[in-house]
Amino acid sequence: MHFRVRALLSILGLFALVYICVSLTLNQKLFPCFLSASFQQVSVTRTGVNYSQINVSSHTKYPSQQAHSTVGQQYVQQEANPDTRLKNKVRNKHTRRRRLPQCIIIGVQKAGTSALRNFLNLHPDIETAVKEIRFFNNEKSYLQGLDWYRKKMPYSFPDQITIEKSPTYFVTEQVPERIYHMNSSIKLLLLVREPVERAMSDYLQVTQKFQAKESFEAMAMTSSGEVNIQFPCVRRSMYYRYMKNWLEYFPLGQIHIVDGNLLVKDPLSEIQAVEKFLGVEQRIGRNNFYLPVNQSRGFYCIRNETWKKCLGASKGRAHPPLDPGVEAKLRNYYRSPNKKFFRMVHREFDWP
Repeated sequence: MHFRVRALLSILGLFALVYICVSLTLNQKLFPCFLSASFQQVSVTRTGVNYSQINVSSHTKYPSQQAHSTVGQQYVQQEANPDTRLKNKVRNKHTRRRRLPQCIIIGVQKAGTSALRNFLNLHPDIETAVKEIRFFNNEKSYLQGLDWYRKKMPYSFPDQITIEKSPTYFVTEQVPERIYHMNSSIKLLLLVREPVERAMSDYLQVTQKFQAKESFEAMAMTSSGEVNIQFPCVRRSMYYRYMKNWLEYFPLGQIHIVDGNLLVKDPLSEIQAVEKFLGVEQRIGRNNFYLPVNQSRGFYCIRNETWKKCLGASKGRAHPPLDPGVEAKLRNYYRSPNKKFFRMVHREFDWP
């Protein structure tokens, strides 16, 4: 009889313990009742962080990242990896919100800004806006105010860097002053590319969008055979004209210049330089880049353990043959503007 009573009391006690644990869990106390209890996971995607009550088994946007929760906090646990020897990150889910960017990719158009954004988005300490906001050079958007702009940013933690990309900023006169008034200490990323190549690529994008009928040669040259600097695609490759405006508001130390030609050939070296400029750990490795087998454009694709991404079909499109005489005149014309730009940024680029 006594044995049956003790057994019954033990069963009742066990049920009571289970009831207490379930109650605490439902109240989000997250008390570790059993070693087999489920954890609240942070699932990091390319555009933000989504929270869901699932078992720890999925991946984040960077290789070998798994997110778990403890009492009131989330921490990221990484496995040892030749390219990613990462420290544990302690992050409170309640601090995740939309923030104004601490860095902006300001241009230049057709120099590789989309590729740079995609590459940087591999980094677990960086969140990038998916779309070009064009806040500072669009009057209608700018009149909406900074709070409107902030709401266009991705969700991020306080220790992450939010980045926005709008390559038309570089050539728009009022943009440097407007960005300065938002944040005078902001970091800026500027991509440049060999001027003739960039102008031709710019023209191809314009013709695709507006179905222009005139050839590049006809638009790049005047009727007298001189370089047509009124043609926007040609003018936008004269980097010094716009750079001097930016240097009136920001010191050169706040502007990191990325070689767009090298970004195509050797993206890792350029990305590591950007990581250093931004003050984040070098977390992107060579294993994150690959050239697809059936790809003729020469652009690297990116990957981690769970997904792969290549640039869209409109990126890196083949250029039609350029008339040798026009090409020679353009390269000769750009030599002087290039030298002015080199002196401004205290750096030279390997352009013919």
